[in-house]
Amino acid sequence: MAIDPELWMWERARRLLDEVDRLQDRLLDRGSGRPSRRCWRPAVDVFEVPDGLIVLAALPGVDPKQVHVGVQAGRVVIRGTRRLPMGLRGAHVHRLEIPHGEFERIVPLPSGSFEIQAPRFCDGCLMLVLKRGGGQ
Repeated sequence: MAIDPELWMWERARRLLDEVDRLQDRLLDRGSGRPSRRCWRPAVDVFEVPDGLIVLAALPGVDPKQVHVGVQAGRVVIRGTRRLPMGLRGAHVHRLEIPHGEFERIVPLPSGSFEIQAPRFCDGCLMLVLKRGGGQ
């Protein structure tokens, strides 16, 4: 029985990406914030401003209705799904670099209490303004 070279290449690429994730987790000490199921993690920037934080998550092509955010136990949690556009499902893939499927990103916050104020999408990013809670 012959092995399909395209399937072999995808499996090899998936294993290499898994290894990169394991190395990044070890180097960046991300073990405790890992999602419980298999999914991708969007890139995130966190900025401190006088009255709180601004969190930007790169979510190109993600439908805002497919995103859920929250603050729990000193962390901001961003979850959702990026679906391939209907017209591309079943198409022959030549290159696939933008992740799709379920995503989750858990970002530790500095000490204090924070509340999310009106999340919005801007230029392919989710922007979260986190206001400091009372007594900060």
